[in-house]
Amino acid sequence: MGFINYSTPGVGSIVHYRLTLAFDNATLTKINTTGTDSLPQLTDAEKVLEGKRIAEEKARAEAAAKAKAEAQRIAKEKAIAAAKAKAEAEQLAKEEAVAQAKALEAKRIAEEKAKAEAAAEAKRIEEANRPWYKFW
Repeated sequence: MGFINYSTPGVGSIVHYRLTLAFDNATLTKINTTGTDSLPQLTDAEKVLEGKRIAEEKARAEAAAKAKAEAQRIAKEKAIAAAKAKAEAEQLAKEEAVAQAKALEAKRIAEEKAKAEAAAEAKRIEEANRPWYKFW
């Protein structure tokens, strides 16, 4: 893919040059700068400004990459915390279900014991109220 750029270096005539960029899918794979020979050389002041621009752009890219990495780290920590909280909630639910089952079993046993004691008491009362004599 070729690009033709028309530049005005600030003074003078328009400079034409061809810059060829090669891509593989969305990745830049080659830059052909043979068409840029006609460009005037940068002055020392322009070199300083260009160096500063490149350094700022690089710093922005690094800051963006660092922010993205930090956001991914935070998202991962949140996911781990959420999974841990879910596991703890499930464990608490299981423990509560076991406690409820134990409470129901204890209630059932207490009711059976109370029935048995009531039956034993009724039998004792019946025995106590039985006359000492017997008719056959």
